[in-house]
Amino acid sequence: YRVGNWKLHFLLEGAYGQPPEKTLLSEPVLYNLSRDPSEKFDVAAANPDVVQRILDAVSRHQDGLVKLPPAFDVRLSTL
Repeated sequence: YRVGNWKLHFLLEGAYGQPPEKTLLSEPVLYNLSRDPSEKFDVAAANPDVVQRILDAVSRHQDGLVKLPPAFDVRLSTL
């Protein structure tokens, strides 16, 4: 999730089948994209207020979602 220059990751996963494999993180990692566009340095510990602000935004977003059955593939409804 992104808010301004900040990006918070809850999982790591390579693109297009490339490493790393999908890994759920025990704690989210935070990057300041204006200073670290390559996302190499986790700054979550130094910015707990930013992490909380993004977590609050994610929670508000998720609260507004309505779960619907799959529209195209009924096999997915069992997941």
